[in-house]
Amino acid sequence: MNIKKFIKLDTHDNFVTEKADVIQNKLLGDYNAKGKYVINKKIVNELVELKKVKLESYNNSIFVNAKTQSGRVIDFQIDFKKNSNSNLATGVLSTLEPVEKQGGRLTNIIKTPIAKYTNELVPDFIDRTLKTFNVVINDEGDAKEFKEDETQDAYLLKRNMLLKALDKLTVESYNVIYEDYFTQRINLLKKTNNAYTKKVLAIFNDEFSKVSEYFLVDKKSKKVTNYKAMNELLDKAFEDLTGLENYSEQEKQYREKILPVLGMFITSAERVEKTAQQQVLDTFPKKTRDALTDTLVDVKQTQESVIPPEIQEKNPKVIKDKMDKKLGSIANLAGIESPVSKQQEIPVQTQQTSLNSLVNAFTEMHSQTSNNSGGISNISDKVSVVTQTNGSEEIKVYESSDDNSAKTQITDAFKARDAELTARLKDLGALSDNMKKVSDINKGFGNKFEELGSAPEQLNNQEKRNVIQESDFGLGGVPTRSNGRERSQK
Repeated sequence: MNIKKFIKLDTHDNFVTEKADVIQNKLLGDYNAKGKYVINKKIVNELVELKKVKLESYNNSIFVNAKTQSGRVIDFQIDFKKNSNSNLATGVLSTLEPVEKQGGRLTNIIKTPIAKYTNELVPDFIDRTLKTFNVVINDEGDAKEFKEDETQDAYLLKRNMLLKALDKLTVESYNVIYEDYFTQRINLLKKTNNAYTKKVLAIFNDEFSKVSEYFLVDKKSKKVTNYKAMNELLDKAFEDLTGLENYSEQEKQYREKILPVLGMFITSAERVEKTAQQQVLDTFPKKTRDALTDTLVDVKQTQESVIPPEIQEKNPKVIKDKMDKKLGSIANLAGIESPVSKQQEIPVQTQQTSLNSLVNAFTEMHSQTSNNSGGISNISDKVSVVTQTNGSEEIKVYESSDDNSAKTQITDAFKARDAELTARLKDLGALSDNMKKVSDINKGFGNKFEELGSAPEQLNNQEKRNVIQESDFGLGGVPTRSNGRERSQK
């Protein structure tokens, strides 16, 4: 029996075609180094603020769209979910972007969650969500007001200009490398000439005969002019056979034989992309060129990034609660929740290393989620880093060195975090006194790192307690500990 495992590959060519889709379809996002589709935060902010009109509802979703200043229409979907146990509900705003495949024969839709609104499950939750995402029931409804000189989609406009210019620079080169790739794939299929390759060719030829006149062949010249579309049609033939057990061994053999051809195609495509990025700004007048420089930098940074896409929370209260948890983690790091009294009870794993390892340990702790916490229990020539993960504790002792470069990295990290947290607290409307307390913690803790190695003697227990007490601070509702007892600051 011929058993079929339905397999949908994320990409057939290391995301070369997906990146070409971004340019040719003027998409809102880019594919990062991990192959994840990411929409830049600047674009997300503009998309959320755009005035949107409700079109229709279906099940737990509402469909809306918005029109940019250039006249482009962007479609969105808002999905609603509720959790009766926690009495919470969430509305998630996603973009819906059409991508033409096989010369327009098919249209894929890229759905990308970009923002969410979380709140208690109240009767007017949907109305609150629509207001947050700037949705009106009809085109005459109220939306957020903007000043006359304030452009809602300035960044979107610049990105669209950049993608149009990149499309002009790459369209011919892409077609050349796609033609060569297609020809070599077809030749290898014919040369291999086994049951698997014959079936692939049969599927391709059958599909081509059905759609070529309408989507793949130029009506005047009667020739194929879009080889990207031809490769997409061939990809579909391969996909139809992927996972069939009676072809699995022959499929594997073909994929191994085609690797050199695929590698050359990927390399050529990367060269086309990089060359276009180097030349694109020169196609604009100087004033426009200057305006688009940052946009191009953002594109490159996204493509090189490995950071996964992030869905922005738009409820200020939820954002504040998350910030409180992060501030609690800062308190832990400063020693407020450090389990000094428990140290003798915990098996100690000692690792002799340079101060660079301490930088890595600090970075790891700082990036942990709200389920994890970290503390530094004593500050001297040896630093015990206590990490807590899901209730499991581990102590590692890092011995300092004279590595001034590493010390600089640590203190710079605290300075950067100080600036970041101060800005985020300001956005949330935090009191200046609270922001100063956070800043003092960062600066004070950074200073202690600068002194690493300068005092070889260990701090005694009383000095340890003093360090903790000097670092203590209180923010509304942030749970902290003093001498092992939990208390809530008011």
